[in-house]
Amino acid sequence: MMLPPSPMDVYQPGLFRIAGFGGAALFLRSGVANAGGSLLVMDVGLLTPDSYVWSLRRPMAPGLSGELARFFFACASEMNPEITVSSVQDLLSGLEVRVLSSTDGEVELEVQVTGEDADGINFLTSRVALTRAADDVRVLEAAVADDVRPVPPMDW
Repeated sequence: MMLPPSPMDVYQPGLFRIAGFGGAALFLRSGVANAGGSLLVMDVGLLTPDSYVWSLRRPMAPGLSGELARFFFACASEMNPEITVSSVQDLLSGLEVRVLSSTDGEVELEVQVTGEDADGINFLTSRVALTRAADDVRVLEAAVADDVRPVPPMDW
């Protein structure tokens, strides 16, 4: 009799990137940690022309990718997102994304990561990139194995 595969065996990590002007970018990569049960985690990468910082294996709140998708779409479509769009904050991972300013074609984002390896960046990106990001960010939770979330175990 074969044992059922563990979530770490069947989970396919999702990789998300939103590029900014001047070489800046935000990277998010989801994964599974086995800490007393399977837990969805993410790595947060902050890239600027001067530095590249990874904050690894941060617990990720369920539904974060959907919140980010709505945030990015609103940033792309609202005339003044710095006024009308609320920031996205995930208390589990310490990730916070907010709008600082905007023009007709660009939006300036601020990304902060709190905790012991706290860091942050501000960068300009296009509204077109934000529209694409609204679709792409959902990959973070697209391939979540059933037993990564608290659901009844599968009958093998």
